Amino acid sequence: MKIMAFGVLVLLFLAPVIQWQRRRDARHFFERLCEQAPLRVLSVKERAALAPLHACLDLTVDAEARALSGPHIREVLRNRGISFVRESVGGVDVLLPFDAADHLAEQNTAEVVLGPGYAIVVRLNAFDITTAGSRALRTPARHVGERMEHPEERRLRRRPGTPWAAAGLALLANACGVALLWDNGPWAWGVLGAGLALMLLSAGFYLRRQVGPAALQPIDRVHGRLNRLQLLRPGDPAGTGCHVLIGNDQRIRPCHDWNESKGLQAGHPIEAEIYRHSRRVLSLGPGWSMLDEHRRYPPVPLARHALMLAVALVSLCLALSASDGPTYEVQRAMRLFSAHQLRTDADPGSLLQRPPAIGDGVHLRVRTTCELVPQQRHGHTVATADCDRVRWGVPQVPMAELEIAEPILRLGSYDTQLRTQYAGTTDLLAPFRQVTGLGDLLERVDAACVQGLDACGDLQSRLLRLLSWQSDHTAHGDHDWASLMRAARLASDQAGPQGLAFPSHVIRKINTAVEQAADAHVLSRWAAQTPALLAQQQGGVVLVTASPAEFHSVGDAWLGTAHDQWKRMRATATIARPVTVSGTVTARIHDGRTQWLEIDPTEPSDAAIAGLGRCAWLLAALLLMLFHAVQCVRYVPRAIARRSALDADILQRPAPMHRWSP
Repeated sequence: MKIMAFGVLVLLFLAPVIQWQRRRDARHFFERLCEQAPLRVLSVKERAALAPLHACLDLTVDAEARALSGPHIREVLRNRGISFVRESVGGVDVLLPFDAADHLAEQNTAEVVLGPGYAIVVRLNAFDITTAGSRALRTPARHVGERMEHPEERRLRRRPGTPWAAAGLALLANACGVALLWDNGPWAWGVLGAGLALMLLSAGFYLRRQVGPAALQPIDRVHGRLNRLQLLRPGDPAGTGCHVLIGNDQRIRPCHDWNESKGLQAGHPIEAEIYRHSRRVLSLGPGWSMLDEHRRYPPVPLARHALMLAVALVSLCLALSASDGPTYEVQRAMRLFSAHQLRTDADPGSLLQRPPAIGDGVHLRVRTTCELVPQQRHGHTVATADCDRVRWGVPQVPMAELEIAEPILRLGSYDTQLRTQYAGTTDLLAPFRQVTGLGDLLERVDAACVQGLDACGDLQSRLLRLLSWQSDHTAHGDHDWASLMRAARLASDQAGPQGLAFPSHVIRKINTAVEQAADAHVLSRWAAQTPALLAQQQGGVVLVTASPAEFHSVGDAWLGTAHDQWKRMRATATIARPVTVSGTVTARIHDGRTQWLEIDPTEPSDAAIAGLGRCAWLLAALLLMLFHAVQCVRYVPRAIARRSALDADILQRPAPMHRWSP
């Protein structure tokens, strides 16, 4: 399963890489084609044959033909759910007009003209564009006349469609509501204002009744044969599809209902009124008129309400999931109308002079250290850094290094421990193991005792008991430390590099005893400094939170030796770092010199502002959903009746007249 998942990830990663490489190669081959010298200039017939391509794709092509040869490659790709075909000859993307694809072979010889990033085939093997296509595609449309649109036609043209912009702005307003989930402090008003502005802007886009230019637009009347041309623009799914033309040079955009009608047959002569700039069809003779359809079958705005209903449902789901319940959010919002404040003081003196009340929000950015608190450690009370508490507005507590001799520090290090090997086996549970470094360990213990190691006698006595079975002197009742060191050195020399065989539990007890002795010495010195360190913490403002601050407390993480723990605690307590304390004040104590504030970070400092925003979010989403749900229920039957009547009317209409009646 893991291999399959890895393979899928590799394919997902390689697909865009391969596609990018393919486009880069196509650009490279096209640039090489552009650098070639032209073979000839296009003839008049060839230019006329290219006219439909100019009209359908808005192309501006070269008037000179170039030679192109090579194998043909056909790729079927998908982009945003749309399938399109990429044809290439000799590595260059090509557009194959009319039936040029039927003349492709493994090796091809073609003449092409340059287009925008690809080549357009003029000749390909036995294909010639001057003899391809129908006769109608070689006849241009005839311009009959022109006029300006009427005011009623302008109202029809400027009628708003599906409010995609309003829906997008409403979803962006939801994003502002989601942003209120985080503690934004004083920026919460900005987030709330941005959300309200987006909501008002969305409402403005939705309520507008006219879109597009207000000036009257020119309308052209053209006459010619109706043609449908299927083109596959290389690498562009938007340019792929069926295009409708009158003659070979007038592209038109009939509405979807007309385009699918059987009354519009290719090859029939037709006379149409079209907008000059947008190419939209206004009428096809007196029997096919958009204005007449609008009068007889008024549009039903069901799509507008259905889209906004979907947006309202999404907004309501997001608002409910982001809130703690409408009742609780209303209670939060009501704090804005009470005496509670949001404190963002930048100076601790202002908090001392005017401390926040219980229930006020605080959002403070301070640069300070963790507070020192007493904590028990192996029978010693030592000062540790508690980063749930920070003291603001007082100098840092000076903390000198512990005065501990180097031999004692080395005694607690990992290098001092016995180094073990398996005694002739690789079994992890073997009862005996080979030990090296016993003599070095005893010498370091002796050196630490010389430097004043606490409880040195207890450590030596414990080691004597653990190692007595290895010494021949113990059999005669000689239990002194010097005899043990001589016996251990002699046994180590006799064992050589293989080491001595010790039981596993004895090795663990020896290492533990040495480490505990070194740690006890460090902890005693640490505990001796603790009263003085705690006494120096006076004054300022202590901010106590119910969860860890931005950096973790090391006083609770007893990792490594006692000296390692001391060094980490000292760095945390003496190096100031930026901390953001945000939440709601739940308790306040002043002991005469220090102001203690207990802050609950689970209740954000901007809870009142966020509550107001979520209340507005919930209310707007609920009203929007109810309004558009009612409108959808109201308009669905009317939309179904209109669609049935319009489809029946279009089905019974005769084909458009080839000439406009006077």
